[in-house]
Amino acid sequence: MNRPNLQVKIYDANRLFDSLLNELRLENDTLLSNALNVTPSVIHDMRMMRLPIDAPMLIWMQVVTGIAIDELRQIVGDRRHKLRYSDGAEEALD
Repeated sequence: MNRPNLQVKIYDANRLFDSLLNELRLENDTLLSNALNVTPSVIHDMRMMRLPIDAPMLIWMQVVTGIAIDELRQIVGDRRHKLRYSDGAEEALD
């Protein structure tokens, strides 16, 4: 499969979801939401940047597609070198 250029510098959730549709050969977000085991509104809200694409979603995308998490992050344009814990998560690890 042809994947987008991994040197993306702008965060774009639409690029990631379009890549997943292409990779899985699905026609629309409803079918993608079924594959990712979420409601279509979750995909819509992530596309509109009302919801973040969080670590559990990236992990599930990796499981479903086989695309490495680092590659998924590059497709979406996440250029952070490190992912940070959300509030309260560090205390849960202690």
